[in-house]
Amino acid sequence: MEEVEHDADGGVKEKAQARVPYAAIDRFMGETFASQLLKEACAREVDFDRTEVTSDEESRALDLNSRRSWMLRNGRVLLGEFEAQARHQASNLLASIGMEPIADLIFECGLFAHRDGDYFRKHIDLFAAERRRHANHDRIATLVYYLHLQPKRFEGGELVLYPVAGPSEPVRLAPEHDRLVAFPAYLPHEVEPITIAGDVFAHARFSINCWLGRPRE
Repeated sequence: MEEVEHDADGGVKEKAQARVPYAAIDRFMGETFASQLLKEACAREVDFDRTEVTSDEESRALDLNSRRSWMLRNGRVLLGEFEAQARHQASNLLASIGMEPIADLIFECGLFAHRDGDYFRKHIDLFAAERRRHANHDRIATLVYYLHLQPKRFEGGELVLYPVAGPSEPVRLAPEHDRLVAFPAYLPHEVEPITIAGDVFAHARFSINCWLGRPRE
């Protein structure tokens, strides 16, 4: 795996191992942004709907057997500052997971909440086989940015990254506040179940999920 951590002054520390490429960057946006976005999210509980998934048959459908989470309607209007930072860092992020820079990156971003009992079963973010017909671009990488109340009010919710092949062990990453995780869209992964006492919305595991895509020729 490749793990990249940014230190306080923006320097980069790298560790390289094989087969599970990812980058984990703490303090990616800073506390001012993270706390303000968290406040906005908590104030808009009624605007969160159950997240839908893409299948071979349908571009969007509810499948609670594979994914249980919530997505903010029109949430992208809150994410301009994050998207600008992600675009600025895109070449470095791609390089840190062993990928070449892309000239005309396409960004898909949304604000999500995982509440009590929510999860996302093992899957890939790449549009493969019949699913490719539901999009006009190909996903190449995934970014997940975490935010939540501190101290953390939930248990579980780790991101588990699996090797595509070979003997490597899965990588388990805690959803730490103000942390960004990047990994290739082809990498199998899952979100482990979350437990929240009383299912208080403000205690949820919030995240920005952002998929980087390449236009098709």
